[in-house]
Amino acid sequence: MKKKLKILLMTAWLENFLGSELFLFTVAENLKSRGYEIEVYSYLWGVMSDAFKIIDVPPVDKVEDKYDLAIISHNCCLIQAPKSAYKILTSHGFPDVEQPIPSADKYVSISEEVYQNLFSKGFYSSILYNPVNLEKYKSQRPINQKLENVLLLSNKLKPTDDEFKIINEACKQLGLRLTPIGLGFGTAQWEIEEWINNSDLVISMGRGIYESMSCERNCIVAGYENLVGFINKKTYPEFLKTNCSGRGSQELITVDGLIRELQKYNSEQGKINRELIEKNHNVVKFVDKLLNFYFYRKYV
Repeated sequence: MKKKLKILLMTAWLENFLGSELFLFTVAENLKSRGYEIEVYSYLWGVMSDAFKIIDVPPVDKVEDKYDLAIISHNCCLIQAPKSAYKILTSHGFPDVEQPIPSADKYVSISEEVYQNLFSKGFYSSILYNPVNLEKYKSQRPINQKLENVLLLSNKLKPTDDEFKIINEACKQLGLRLTPIGLGFGTAQWEIEEWINNSDLVISMGRGIYESMSCERNCIVAGYENLVGFINKKTYPEFLKTNCSGRGSQELITVDGLIRELQKYNSEQGKINRELIEKNHNVVKFVDKLLNFYFYRKYV
């Protein structure tokens, strides 16, 4: 019965390798591996639409009322969702397009912070943390005993930004090799597991943190202006409340502050990070829950 299920994935844009696009791709990849019939709809097509074609998930330009389940990002897509489908709307943050509107059958929040936002607007949701493909994002080599290589994963920063100059200077003072990748550095974030595995520690936010933790790398959460800090078993639960977004700290990023966090590097931390991801971010468990919302809708 499950293999006959028709599923439509919906997102406002598939222009680039950004968080909500990669979220939907991760879900699609897992659903496809289970043999479901899947299609994807978006208002704006781009390089991510080619990624969906690689896993044989065809794009559609017009939504027809022929699907059993619609997995949706962005409220503008919920408006266009097939009427007879069971509709799951995932909220990823706080922009207008992420705000809940009526007509979904189930609402999902990717963090406690987002859950509270939906709840304040009268919408009950289930918290499901950002999913990661653990088979793709895994350690390919052990990290160094002493910190040597730092990877900056960011689609927001560029070489001329003060925040990047601070990160670069902190690494320089510690004698570390810094590799920045992202749109602002002319490097698209696609198949970044190799980049991650060539580093010992990753500075990023959101999905970049979770994928790096899954590869058993040390991680520091740093926002566009704020320094959140080094991830370990104690700090991770607090950072997770804001989806490792950088909103969880009032401390501005400085050279001295970042050096302090870089010096917390621990070659044993990687395995702990992997265990945290396996527990909370496994895409298999994530998709199981989405399907349970559909199959057992009367009971969840």
